Formats: sequence, structure tokens, C-alpha cells
Amino acid sequence: MYVISLILAVVFFLYIQPNPGPANILGLTCALPFAINLLVLAAPLGATRLDIKYWVAVRRSATTEFIAANLTFVGMFPTVLFLENWWFPGPPIWAIRCYGS
Repeated sequence: MYVISLILAVVFFLYIQPNPGPANILGLTCALPFAINLLVLAAPLGATRLDIKYWVAVRRSATTEFIAANLTFVGMFPTVLFLENWWFPGPPIWAIRCYGS
């Protein structure tokens, strides 16, 4: 689910906001996967399993989902950098995308 959220963020930057700043990229690529996974996956499952209201499940799942999202990003970061350096040697693609003209 995190990968789908990240793909949605990339599509947003390609078609809706073609020249984003670094703060926009960082904010959306971190916030969007967290929000989508919390509101679409974790909270409904928690509400159903524990037989509680949806918003109570959102509040209870937020910390766990935040930790899971950050661990996913920490695990993906070295892999993405390795693949980027292997497939596209030279300046990083994200630097060209963010700061290039």
C-alpha cells in the first residue's frame, strides 16, 4: 500500500504540480502514504476487529502506522539510491527533477 501511495504522489507531481519545491516533495511523499494507509487500511481493519467506532480506531492506529511508514521509508531509501546509481549514473535524478531548469 505504501508503494501505491508513493506512485500517486509521483503522478501528482508529474501532472498537477510539475515544478514542486523540495519541501512539497518531502511533505507529500511522507504524508500521503501515512494518511492513505491509516484511513483506508489500518483504521477500518481495527474498527472491525475490535468492534469500535472508526475515529477511535484511527486514533489508536495512528502511532503504529506512523512507525510502520517511517520504517518502510528507511528500508526503501538505500534500495532506491542503489538502483538509481546503478541504472542512472551521474547526478541524482531527484536533484535534476527538483533543481534542474
